[in-house]
Amino acid sequence: MDEFESYPWSVTRFRHTNDEVGDIVVVDAPTRTHQVTASRLVDAIADQLNALPGVPADTFVKNDCPTTTVGLPDGSITASGKPSIPGGGPGSANARGSPWPNVVVEVGWSQELNDIRDKCREWLNGTTVQVAILIKIRPQEWRHHTNTNRLNPAMPDAPAPLRIPLLLELWRRNAAGVPHATHSYDFGTGGQQWNAANPNCSAPGLPAYTFTLSKSEIYFGDPAATNAAWYIALVDPIVSVDLFQLRAHILRYYPQ
Repeated sequence: MDEFESYPWSVTRFRHTNDEVGDIVVVDAPTRTHQVTASRLVDAIADQLNALPGVPADTFVKNDCPTTTVGLPDGSITASGKPSIPGGGPGSANARGSPWPNVVVEVGWSQELNDIRDKCREWLNGTTVQVAILIKIRPQEWRHHTNTNRLNPAMPDAPAPLRIPLLLELWRRNAAGVPHATHSYDFGTGGQQWNAANPNCSAPGLPAYTFTLSKSEIYFGDPAATNAAWYIALVDPIVSVDLFQLRAHILRYYPQ
């Protein structure tokens, strides 16, 4: 299998040719920026779950989702005690009867935003997934500021600051069971791209750029957890993710 196209911001493409029949198979492999975004977000959730007081170890698993009828998410959190369904009956994630994860993460760069939204809808249609987290990363933009000083036409144009657009959406079901985005966070650098009403994500700890998850979302479908005294004692929200900190991690691995 030979690498024939590589985009540092998106995917590496490999081509394999079957000499007997002349078929060409193209495989898209997500690159580091894509992978570290999903893994860092899942780790941020898992670190807080592991630090919950009085909660036994191993009450959840991360990034252990098998291939489902929807596919594979970029990241996931599944309650450890969520039961399998023998024979892959209704409510199972695949023919082997695997349980659905409770939280899934979908990261996109080259994909259109609406395509990733459609994937979030798929994760929430006819499944027991509780939250689908969408992250859309756009290529960096260099904004060119033209000299408007007519009194001094020789003045050079202003330098072009870097702008990296980032969007995170939380997808859940409404009261009628219809998937929809409950929260949208435009947390990139250099100004807003999707939601002009948001203030800039300019510092850590801003409520406008912190999203939360509840205990019922993390442990849904796990009776051993939801009937336990430690679960009852937990106070929501049990997870709070600071998007300023997540952005800083993404930018460390952003292609230059």
